[in-house]
Amino acid sequence: MPAAKSPSSSKRGAPKQKGAVRAKSGCYTCRIRRKKCDEQPDIHGRCMTCTRLRLECLGFGAKRPEWLRESRNVAELREKIKVFLASQGMIKGHSGTGPRGVENESPTLHLRTEECSDSSESPPTPTLSLTDTSRPHHMISSIRDDPYSGHDYSVSSNLYPADFTGRDHSPFSQDSMHDATPYQLPSPIVDNNLSIIVSPAITSSFGPLYHYNVTDSEDYLADFESVAYLPRNPGPIIASCFVDEVLTHYRESVVKAQYLFADTQMRNLICDIVMSHTNTRSREAASLLSSVHWQRFQNPNALAFESAETQSRLLEIQRLLNHHDYSSDDAMAALHVVSSYLFDGGGGDWERWLATSYRYVDHLFSKYHSPSEALMRCTSKDAFIIKTSIWFDVLASVTTQKVPHFLEPIRSMFDPTQSKIQELSPEDPSSMMSPMGCHNDVVWALAETSELFCWKQQQLASESLSIPTLVRRAARIDDFLQPPTHSMFLSTDIDGCRHLASEIFRASARLYLRAVVSGDHPYVPDITESVQDTISCMQLLDCPPSCNTEVNGQTMSRSVVRNTVFGFFICGAFAERPEHRELIQGLLDREGDGIGNSISIRRLLHKIWEQRDVARRQHSSTVVNWRNELANEQILLV
Repeated sequence: MPAAKSPSSSKRGAPKQKGAVRAKSGCYTCRIRRKKCDEQPDIHGRCMTCTRLRLECLGFGAKRPEWLRESRNVAELREKIKVFLASQGMIKGHSGTGPRGVENESPTLHLRTEECSDSSESPPTPTLSLTDTSRPHHMISSIRDDPYSGHDYSVSSNLYPADFTGRDHSPFSQDSMHDATPYQLPSPIVDNNLSIIVSPAITSSFGPLYHYNVTDSEDYLADFESVAYLPRNPGPIIASCFVDEVLTHYRESVVKAQYLFADTQMRNLICDIVMSHTNTRSREAASLLSSVHWQRFQNPNALAFESAETQSRLLEIQRLLNHHDYSSDDAMAALHVVSSYLFDGGGGDWERWLATSYRYVDHLFSKYHSPSEALMRCTSKDAFIIKTSIWFDVLASVTTQKVPHFLEPIRSMFDPTQSKIQELSPEDPSSMMSPMGCHNDVVWALAETSELFCWKQQQLASESLSIPTLVRRAARIDDFLQPPTHSMFLSTDIDGCRHLASEIFRASARLYLRAVVSGDHPYVPDITESVQDTISCMQLLDCPPSCNTEVNGQTMSRSVVRNTVFGFFICGAFAERPEHRELIQGLLDREGDGIGNSISIRRLLHKIWEQRDVARRQHSSTVVNWRNELANEQILLV
């Protein structure tokens, strides 16, 4: 008969019997980690476990140090130790990408304790450092390896600036940095946006456990329960779990707002690129985008990019880019930064970041016989970069009043009279309908119209403008912008959103073209006709099914309005009738949630309308000065 199993032979990791008491004779470091200590100190008083893991052993003793009596200190030290071990590859599932010591020496984690102040406003915390304190640069990632300096990491995260105001009690909030009222910690709540447990005490910038009142019992280290939360104050090495939670927010919430008309396959592709550990710069930029997204959601009237720390993050991402040979990761990171500007109102230095993606796309085109061949034969990732860069370029030319950078490739690919690309369906990889919601020939027409405006300005400057030539060139473009001869049927799916958006782009592109030919005069019959044509398309957004049918988590109306701000701006700039202005303003107000440039466009239109109304009362010229206003604000109409 087999012998009964002894307690020592029971399955490892099995729960302890009820009422079991943990030993308190181990070293303080192992007790912080909640791991068994070998209790075999060497001549220096360090246990073998800490020595093997290259952790500073804080020693033994029945009476714990004063600073260990605060739960906040223990929780933060435990997290920092986990981060260090993960970065050194000592935790299963982590590749060990943390910094290494000089000449490949293994770094040692020092846990230097400092006296805690009695003040509840800004108590200092134990600090963390590696043996190699002289490492000034060569960071692998600015999220994981911020510049190793004397910066006080207990104030804020680099991802979420401390000087941003107007937040609520969210894991991205810094509202209560100096909150003097202690929080009584209730049961943790679940943040559905991030799929993690978030303590209400996270309103303190020192972490969710800062005000938690723990009784002064000797078995405190054994009984203390941890709560999962977003790390508030990541040190020089930021935990991979923190980055993953931010990127989870990107995957679940941000990418849907970033590319409204992308299909599921394309969104999955974008998320796979961002979540990949090999695409460091894309992950950095997507994390920044997630931060801006949350800040605008919390306070639509405050600009996230006014924060000095956000600007510092931009400089860090720019430093990480390969300035000599741009890669697809550089291009994706640049497009995420441009989207960050768009989420923050559409203004800012987005043109410089577009140049990064332009350079990579130019490189792709040079590898193939023609741009058309490049688009049809390249990888899905590169095809996405090509289409997105071209789309941003075309609409940026309206603001910058420059010839589109990709004008010749656009002519080669999308000119209806000579293109070798056939747009078979919105899911066609060569179609701009996904994720832009605009037919290829309309993209071509917009690019040609911007070039025609620049040509006209050059001819006027040299006093050699030929009106017949101008009209003939415009007529060739106008032939492909004619309104449909039949009423439009809208399906209640993503294709319905795309087709309605494409119609708004078509009508507003025709208005843009006629303004180039006739000048910015709102009472010219051709312009009045195009305004009415665009308004007729927009009116479909104010009635079923657009206003009450959800696609990808939001109404068709909201998706289309946010994707067609170019059409709303150009039509609104020339709108004279009160009912037209009310429709445009109403849709921008109703469907704009603060994330994007809808608020900026509405504010700019009000300024243009006021100028025209004043001019009309004074019986002076009512020429629409929309180009100068748009250029001064540098708003990207995407």
